[in-house]
Amino acid sequence: MACLVPLSTLLPGIQQSRIVREFDALRRADEAHTTELTADHEIELKFRHENNGEEIILTVRLPHGYPSQAPKIFANPIKSECPHKWQDGSLCIFGMMEIWNPGKHDVLDVLALARQWLGRYREWEKTGQWSDVGGAS
Repeated sequence: MACLVPLSTLLPGIQQSRIVREFDALRRADEAHTTELTADHEIELKFRHENNGEEIILTVRLPHGYPSQAPKIFANPIKSECPHKWQDGSLCIFGMMEIWNPGKHDVLDVLALARQWLGRYREWEKTGQWSDVGGAS
């Protein structure tokens, strides 16, 4: 037996107009990425980033309810013992001074904060100290 399932049940709980706006902004900024849909029907955007000659993949996960729900970002590979990550492995990029504002922020803002985080990560690898300069923790 077969049944018809509305396509909307397979898509993430994000307004289509917001998704279109986000993808247009990424295209205009020349931010190359791949897009995947997780098993939980969340959108994941993957960006390549070079860090000290090593390629790191930044994954921005847009949860159901985005942008009201803040995105999560992951970096792979990074050392498991590095600081400023949440228990689930996502990066702590919003910190005390930066908070997610769904009316102002988008994936480009998340990428900028993640790249700042990677700069601090690079410094931590060299010195063992995490710099809080620049706003994100």
